[in-house]
Amino acid sequence: MRTLDEKELNEVSGGLGGLVGGVLTLLFGSPKKRCDPKPRRHC
Repeated sequence: MRTLDEKELNEVSGGLGGLVGGVLTLLFGSPKKRCDPKPRRHC
């Protein structure tokens, strides 16, 4: 098995980070939805 170079490592870790972020968003909802639900209140 060959070693990954730095660019590939960054892509792999970035892909994993995106995947984890997507799963967390699905489980807990996007951060925007967690904001104060009052009308006219921007996050």
